Amino acid sequence: MRRSLLLFSAIFSTPALADHMGPSGFGAGGGMSVFSPDTLDEGHWSAGLRLSYTKPEQRSDAELAALAGQHVHAHNTDYNLNASAGVAYGINHHLTVSAELPFVRRDNLREGSHAHVGGVAVNGVEELGSVSGIGDIDLLAKYRLSDGERAGFALIGGIKIPSGSTHRQSLDGERLETEHQPGTGSWDPIVGASAGR
Repeated sequence: MRRSLLLFSAIFSTPALADHMGPSGFGAGGGMSVFSPDTLDEGHWSAGLRLSYTKPEQRSDAELAALAGQHVHAHNTDYNLNASAGVAYGINHHLTVSAELPFVRRDNLREGSHAHVGGVAVNGVEELGSVSGIGDIDLLAKYRLSDGERAGFALIGGIKIPSGSTHRQSLDGERLETEHQPGTGSWDPIVGASAGR
């Protein structure tokens, strides 16, 4: 049983991106990354707003330049703001569908840089500016397999739609790396399960 769970987790898990939030799915229960197995009753709906402010550990320009010299292209921001609006609707007591639209802001993005000038390695820091915009839409469905109040189990599935911009530019006009863009540019499936007691 334990091996089966590990195999299932390895196949269906998604990477955790350092400063990117995953889907939260509005509806009954659940936190930022935890789903309750509860679903909405038929014809009921809910709406919600979520705001997450993170202030990463600050690296000085000297630290970013030193990391770049080791071929580690670290970046830093003053803060990251992730806001989202979502709505959920109960198709019936067992099935709830939801949609979530995020807004992302990364303020004062800086990245270590490494270049060779005249045969000499030069490490520095590139000021990339602030990045903000609408992120990728998550469409989710939660199907509750159990009845009753004591325990619950639900399957979760959906898709992330590439609605966010992937063409934001730095202060010098170069396209920013994909990880710094508000959107990913990819269609990604979302699969999961939730159990509660």
